[in-house]
Amino acid sequence: MNIVYDTPLPNMKDALSCYKDISGYCGFTIYNKYYPCLTTTNEYNQILQTKNYVIPKSKVLTVSGSGEQPLFFKLFGAEHITTFDISYNSYLMTKLKTIALQTFDQAKDFNKFLDCLYDEHHLYFLKNDYQNIIQKLNKPEQNYLCNAPEKIDIFYTNRWCDLYSFTDSDYKNLRDSIKSPFPFIWTDIKNLDERLGNAKFDIIYYSNICDFLYSYTVVDILKKTKKHLKPNGKICFVTNDDDKESLLDNINQAMSYDVIHKMPECLNFYLVVVQTR
Repeated sequence: MNIVYDTPLPNMKDALSCYKDISGYCGFTIYNKYYPCLTTTNEYNQILQTKNYVIPKSKVLTVSGSGEQPLFFKLFGAEHITTFDISYNSYLMTKLKTIALQTFDQAKDFNKFLDCLYDEHHLYFLKNDYQNIIQKLNKPEQNYLCNAPEKIDIFYTNRWCDLYSFTDSDYKNLRDSIKSPFPFIWTDIKNLDERLGNAKFDIIYYSNICDFLYSYTVVDILKKTKKHLKPNGKICFVTNDDDKESLLDNINQAMSYDVIHKMPECLNFYLVVVQTR
């Protein structure tokens, strides 16, 4: 059984219906398949710490997020990267960044594009200055990008997120190695196992996901996850400071493991890397 990928085709009526469930006076509260996507995150240092575990020709499964997770794993030398996320908007953000990467010859132009995405008026800039990128999306994606923001937020940021910039050498390496968008699975993590079939990976990267699940759900997911690891494969978790010990307890219930890396970092985040025994 092979991995079951999606070719996401957004439905604005569906998106509006979902959005009503997650918007409120206090902001966004529940993740679902049209949850607004961060344009950039504060996870670069955590992703960077996984570099030493990326072996030649490695296969990686990572949350799509804002798109930097697969980009940086590719920069670290991973050959095959599969992405997943509960939100269609994460897929769209990642695809926009990979298209921009192949559109602009220089890092400064790519970084300017990220500035426009980061800006609260990003869609104004996109519609006027970056039509060449938008036109490389398929028609449903173009319609969604241009029309959805009139009704719902599809991207957002906050003061804790930093806009990273690629160096010229890193940018060239990415342009040379990424020729098409990353394969994407549009699903809730609770359904990810059945979508993966018998696929196995050297690295599985969970970005903060376990912080938003009940403990029994985390244990169940991890029991299913371990069968998708190659021998000596590693699971990487980004987690909040307060949740680190709870996460380790959940891992202990789900599998025999060795913690091979625990990294305290600013902004109260940790990276925990475990390897099954």
